[in-house]
Amino acid sequence: FVTILAQQKSTKEPFTPEQIHRIQNSENMAADVAMIMIATGCRPNELFSATVENCFDTYFISGSKTEAGKNRVIPVSPVGLEAYRKLLEAARAKNSKNLIDGYPGNKSPKNFANRDWKALMDSLEIQNMTPYNCRHTYTTLAVKSGVKPELLQKILGHADYSTTVEVYTHLDTQELLTAAQSVTIL
Repeated sequence: FVTILAQQKSTKEPFTPEQIHRIQNSENMAADVAMIMIATGCRPNELFSATVENCFDTYFISGSKTEAGKNRVIPVSPVGLEAYRKLLEAARAKNSKNLIDGYPGNKSPKNFANRDWKALMDSLEIQNMTPYNCRHTYTTLAVKSGVKPELLQKILGHADYSTTVEVYTHLDTQELLTAAQSVTIL
């Protein structure tokens, strides 16, 4: 009669603004995929399995893992909208089934991570970052931008908001102190 709760395997750090700018300005073909993941917070497999028929101008429908995560609207924030639209246009031009078919590189999340992602990170001299760091980056940027907690939970597909806050949000002491200074008596 013992209940064992799942533990988060590791903690990922978000990309810094400087690293994001380097990715944005990269000529490497994997940079567009990285920017879409940073702009959406989706899991890599959710991006790689998104179908063209479920892709719209500023969002796509995909998801995985939990009931809260399946078949959800995944909005694309402005930081990756150009890359998303470019990929979608290429997939539609090829009359492809999946959004990722518009990408000229590896089309499985594992091969992308092992080859294309690694080459991108090496070319930008960014170490110890995986595609999953994009999810942490999006979450942290969304919190800093004031996205309501209940909306962020739905965007990420978390059944429990504590996962969003405790695992994916990375704020430093100065950000906490600055936030506290905004609390006033109305």
